[in-house]
Amino acid sequence: MFGIHHAFHCFSGFIPCRLIYALSWKKGQVTPARLLLVGIGINAAFGAGLVIFQMKMEPNNFMKALIWLSGTIWGTNREKHFI
Repeated sequence: MFGIHHAFHCFSGFIPCRLIYALSWKKGQVTPARLLLVGIGINAAFGAGLVIFQMKMEPNNFMKALIWLSGTIWGTNREKHFI
């Protein structure tokens, strides 16, 4: 059941983690406060990128993505799952 897309998703989650850790590194150490603040900044940057991406979508596709991003696809049929 483990396919190539699972490996891709695992690796793609590792990239922001490594970025946060690398940006938190200062003078040979990582402090918890710096790690937290850099993590908040990276989250804000990725959130802004997601908003820009959503604004460039067609309205119909945007509504489908909004349903998916809200964390639920309950009460939908197969046609609504694919963008």
